[in-house]
Amino acid sequence: MSSSLTQVRAGFASTLSGLGLQVYPNIVDVANSPAVVVDLAQTPTANYAVAFNQGSDEWFFDLFVFVADNDTANALAILDGYVTGKGPGSVRQVLFDNSSLGLSDVDCMAISLRSYGITTKMNGIGFIGAIMRVIVTIA
Repeated sequence: MSSSLTQVRAGFASTLSGLGLQVYPNIVDVANSPAVVVDLAQTPTANYAVAFNQGSDEWFFDLFVFVADNDTANALAILDGYVTGKGPGSVRQVLFDNSSLGLSDVDCMAISLRSYGITTKMNGIGFIGAIMRVIVTIA
């Protein structure tokens, strides 16, 4: 039986928790910073034509990476550490090193970064972040 989307979301949470981030496997109303919120991408969401005979499915996730924006220059420096391609605090590096997300039939890869510097507020606190696109293949 293939891993479910719920298991993949939990896999993201357990894999990324070692970075010192609060990882939310679903969209939340209130989050603590620094954080990653896992969501299915809007376009495309899934590719079912990856392999013949329903061999595997390819899912597209957006990881919303954000930090508190008390001082923008400092917040961007912290954000940079999470979204850079390599290094001990890099989300991409951790996903590369743990591409199975702890699941025997999963392989994932961060493929792009978009919307760097997006801002939002939750409970009156400002946040700044970026969106990392990740492809997850479930065999």
